[in-house]
Amino acid sequence: MKNPLSSFSKESGFHFSFEHLLLFWYHHYRKFFLLVTFIVIGFGIWNYYHYILAYHFTEDEKKQYIESYYKETLFQEKKFLSLVQSLESRKEDHQNVPVLKQNIFSNR
Repeated sequence: MKNPLSSFSKESGFHFSFEHLLLFWYHHYRKFFLLVTFIVIGFGIWNYYHYILAYHFTEDEKKQYIESYYKETLFQEKKFLSLVQSLESRKEDHQNVPVLKQNIFSNR
């Protein structure tokens, strides 16, 4: 079986060489990494714009979000009120100064 690219390499004078590939990489790797960096930064900017700045809710999604936010706020308010109540009881406990019935420093 004949390789179809063998006639191309004979006509053009091109042949694959690992050494030439390494030399090409050695001379151009900085440009490659710079290009990849710009592509990644560009993708990040596009992602930020698309998902954060240009995002739009439909009417149903707005209603659903408002309802869930209201329920969550009520739930957090209940937790907050119970926490405040427990802190008030702790404050009262700390304000009561214990009275010592025995003098531990007396010589008995």
